[in-house]
Amino acid sequence: MGNSSAVSMEQIADISNWQQHIKLAEKQHGLPVIRDLRHMLKRFPTQPLQHGVAAEGWECFVARGIREAFLENATLKVTIIDSCGRSHSIESFAL
Repeated sequence: MGNSSAVSMEQIADISNWQQHIKLAEKQHGLPVIRDLRHMLKRFPTQPLQHGVAAEGWECFVARGIREAFLENATLKVTIIDSCGRSHSIESFAL
């Protein structure tokens, strides 16, 4: 992070009390309103994925001991290796 160093993370086993928190800006009667939405997280299925069958869900991780200053110019890159050994990555850049 920041200087291309990797940070180790650990998986959160129990996400039953975790929620997705969304702030939605909209207009109500011509006035700006921020609606506060919360959705319970559904864990990604634990059974093996099958070719052609879509699956969705959440996997949650935590990284400890990171200072806020590190995150100002950080890039988060998550890489998943599938059962065929192929690597799939996604990156998120700090704003």
